[in-house]
Amino acid sequence: GKHLAVGCSDGFVRVFDTATGKLAAEAKEHTGKVFAVAYSPDGERLLTVGRDAVKVWEVELLMKAK
Repeated sequence: GKHLAVGCSDGFVRVFDTATGKLAAEAKEHTGKVFAVAYSPDGERLLTVGRDAVKVWEVELLMKAK
């Protein structure tokens, strides 16, 4: 894919451009460590799991939020 999503211990979800390695987007919605991330099969949504919640992101909106 074009992007790699990473869940971080500071509560951020960071998305990197795989071609350049540069940060493409980031958002903080979790209060603690993000344990897991997964894209939907169509790549339009991103699921994140933190100790406080499970969140579903619209990837297009996440990318615009940077």
